[in-house]
Amino acid sequence: MDEPSAVNDPLAGGTVVIDTDSLHEIWTVLQTSTHYHDVAAGHADNTQQGSALEESEHCPDEIDEEETIVVFLLFITLVATFGTLDWRSLRAASTEHITVRSDFYSKLKAQRSSTAYRKTLRCAPESFDELCLILEPLYYKKYGLPGKNLQYSFDWGLAVLLTYYGNGCGQDGDGIGGAAAQLGMSRPVANRYILKFEKLLSTMMYHVIYFPAKTAMEEWAVLVNGFVSRGADFPDVACVFDGTLIRTRRPADHRVIRRFSRFEVLLYLAHTLGFYDKSGKPSYNCLAAIDYRYKSRYIGVFSGSNSDQSMWNQSAVLGARAREICPPGVNWLGDAGFKLWPFLMVPFDERSGQRLTKKQRCYNYHLSQSRVIVEHVFGKFKARFKVLHGVTDRRAHNTNARMICTAAFKGVNDDEVRKQARHDSRQVMAYFNQNWERTQEEVDLAIQKRNMYADRFYRRGNE
Repeated sequence: MDEPSAVNDPLAGGTVVIDTDSLHEIWTVLQTSTHYHDVAAGHADNTQQGSALEESEHCPDEIDEEETIVVFLLFITLVATFGTLDWRSLRAASTEHITVRSDFYSKLKAQRSSTAYRKTLRCAPESFDELCLILEPLYYKKYGLPGKNLQYSFDWGLAVLLTYYGNGCGQDGDGIGGAAAQLGMSRPVANRYILKFEKLLSTMMYHVIYFPAKTAMEEWAVLVNGFVSRGADFPDVACVFDGTLIRTRRPADHRVIRRFSRFEVLLYLAHTLGFYDKSGKPSYNCLAAIDYRYKSRYIGVFSGSNSDQSMWNQSAVLGARAREICPPGVNWLGDAGFKLWPFLMVPFDERSGQRLTKKQRCYNYHLSQSRVIVEHVFGKFKARFKVLHGVTDRRAHNTNARMICTAAFKGVNDDEVRKQARHDSRQVMAYFNQNWERTQEEVDLAIQKRNMYADRFYRRGNE
C-alpha cells in the first residue's frame, strides 16, 4: 500500500494528510467531468450548426445580402484608404529644376536694362515697346478684348514668346516651361499665348515679307542702292538667295505605316524620308531672300532632303513667277545650287572637273563677296532665336509656323505694317504657272550676261 502524502492547507493553517488512492480517485473524477463537458460542448456546436444550416436553407437571400454588404464595406474602406494617400510620392524624379520668380518681369520693366532685355527678350526696351504698339491692336482684333479677371497683360504674353524663342527648347534649351517659370507664368497659359502669337504672326507674313511689284521701280532702286552703299562689288543687286537647315524632330504623323496602295506607299516614303538632311538627321530646309537691311523678302520652309533648286521649283512664289517678279536691269544672287537665269546670277561651277580660268575665279570672288550678307543674316538669325537650332519640343508641323513667325517677327517694323501703299504692291501667290524650265534664249542670255560680268571684273582687277 502506498504511503500517504502530506499537503499544506493554507486555510486550515496546518497540514492535511491524503493517501495515494484518494488522489487517483480525484484525478479520475476530474478527467470524466472534463470529457463530459467536451462532449456537451461538441453537441451544442453541432446543434447550433444544424440550426444555422436549416436557417440558411430557409433564408439564402439574407446571407447573400450580408455578404454583399460586407464586400461593399470592404470596397469603401479601400477607397477611403487609397484616397487619403499622397500619390505625389510615386512620381518620377523631375528632370527640369526651375526656380520660379514671380516678380522677375515686373523688375525687368521697372529697371529697363538694355542688357537684361537683350538677354531675356532678345531685343532692346524701345523695340519691345514698339512691338507692343504694333501687335496689340492686331492681337485683340483677332482674338477679342481681354476679360476683367485677366491675370496677365498683353506685354506679358509677348515677353514669354520672345523668351521662349530666345532661350530655345527641347534638349538644347529651357522650353516653354522654362520661359514661363522665368517670367512667373504658368506653363498652360504660356503655351496658349505662344500658339496665339504664332497664328497671328503667320497671318501677318504676307503683309511683311514680300517682293515689290515688278512695276515699282522706285522700291527696286532703293534695294539696289542699299547694296551699293554697303560696298557690294556686284552691280544692280537687289536680293540674295540661300538655304539653311533647321534641326527638328520628325513629325508625329509620319511614323506609322498602314496598308496603302503602291502609289500611296511611295508618296508616304517620300514624305517620311524627306525630313532627313544629307547627314541623316531630321530637319527642315529654309529658303530665304535677303535685302541690304537684313530683312527677309521671301522665306519658304521645306523638308530637309530638298536642295536649293528643288526648293526654288516647289516655291509658290519663285519657281513659277520668277520671270514676272524681277524687273529688267536688276540682279538676284545665288550659290552654285541654283540654275542660271537672266535675273539670277550664280557662280561658275567647279564640280564639273574643269579648272576655272582666272576670269571665272575673279567673277566668283566678287559674287561671293556680295552674297556673303545672307550668311551673316542666318548667323544672327539663329543666334537671336535659339529655338531654330535645337531640337523642338513639339513634334508637329507647327515648326514651320514657328520658323515663319520668327522671320516675320524679325522683319516687322512700323513703316511696313502701317503703310497701305506697301500692301497694294506686295506679291502673293495667285495663279500657278507650270512653265518651270528655262527657254534656250534665257539660257543664252544668262550665259552672255555672266561672261560680260566676268570680263568686267577681270579688266578692273588688272588695270
